[in-house]
Amino acid sequence: MRFPLLGRLSLGLLIAAAGASSADAQAPTGQCNILENERVDRRLEAGVPMIYVTGPFLIRCPGGEELRALAGTVNEWTREILLTGNVFFQDPTRTLTANQATYWANLGRLYATGNVVFTDRQEGSTIRGPELEYFRVMEGRPEAQVNAAQRPHLTLRPRQAAADAEPLEIDADRVSIVGDNNLSAYGNVIIRRTDLHATAEEAVYNSATDALDLRQNARIQSEQFNLSGRTVHARLPAGALEYVHARTDATLVGDELRVEAPDLQLFF
Repeated sequence: MRFPLLGRLSLGLLIAAAGASSADAQAPTGQCNILENERVDRRLEAGVPMIYVTGPFLIRCPGGEELRALAGTVNEWTREILLTGNVFFQDPTRTLTANQATYWANLGRLYATGNVVFTDRQEGSTIRGPELEYFRVMEGRPEAQVNAAQRPHLTLRPRQAAADAEPLEIDADRVSIVGDNNLSAYGNVIIRRTDLHATAEEAVYNSATDALDLRQNARIQSEQFNLSGRTVHARLPAGALEYVHARTDATLVGDELRVEAPDLQLFF
């Protein structure tokens, strides 16, 4: 069942390019439709056309986006959808829940705050934290981008690992993900797994190559060894530690063993 026509047409403006005519904006390929709601009001505030949606409500957009919340506000000039209370967002590859969020449909940008949980359904990885920004793939942006600040927690599942394999748990002051493969973590980075503990000021992980680079005061340890250096490079095919390489002021500590050298490598 379609709800108020006013809501359908106004939300259609959200993803129209700036300067497009109303007729163009109302075309079926350019509409975000309100499919469920309790009330939709439209009024001018200081000359700005605003739409107020009372819910719970559901909005669907032609790019596959689905938005739910208890209340929403739409600014037709800035093309922003402000979502408040029990926020849910999904597109074909990712989902998000949060207390509040703002979505710019024409920019493919989502900014969420408060108990944010962001899940990559293809990779099975999850980010939890107080705030997150997500840029969807669209024309001019060939890869999705995710930025999370205020020390988020990331549960990362290596791509080739078995379904029941233990994931990597990552904490950092800030996390950035570009595309499907490139993860960067900054500030007091801690990576944990039952058989692995790593720390650094910066970490870069490529899920396509299973390469992990730790930079600045880097350290990686297991039950058998503790290896540190200015930088540490590791390979984790299918999540298993295969190779570790420490460079500059490298130190290896094991049972009855301590080695210091400019460069140290371990193979497993």
